Amino acid sequence: MKTFLKTILPLLLFVGVFSACSEPDVWSKVPSRVSQFVQQYWPGQDLSYVANEKDGVCKVTIQNGPSLEFDAAGSWTSIKGGGSPLPSMLIYDQLPDALYRYIEESEATNGVYALSRTASAYDVTLLNSKVSYNISSGQITYVTTPSN
Repeated sequence: MKTFLKTILPLLLFVGVFSACSEPDVWSKVPSRVSQFVQQYWPGQDLSYVANEKDGVCKVTIQNGPSLEFDAAGSWTSIKGGGSPLPSMLIYDQLPDALYRYIEESEATNGVYALSRTASAYDVTLLNSKVSYNISSGQITYVTTPSN
């Protein structure tokens, strides 16, 4: 028992100190606009991954949660739920009104698993389908994906 304590206890203390020190370091790598966005929709969550690329793109992964990508201006371009639905408040706040109403009328606001956007379109991934919204025309396209 004494050997166990001498071997394991220092290891546990090292792991505890290391993890306590690494968390603030991860958040320090996140641009403030990205940090505000993440904390607004996933408050109190830890990050498991942060990458700032040369072109200004920032990628973050929330521990046991979604992966997000932001452009150089700090605007989201992709949000993947990692198998879980995205927060309904995020869907409400971040989608154009017409697209949100379409998702709401389809009773799918609690079943959005991923979002992506470009300068010309929004794509919303549901469980077995995808909804696309053309920004310039306002046209909404619903695509059913084949199940495996």
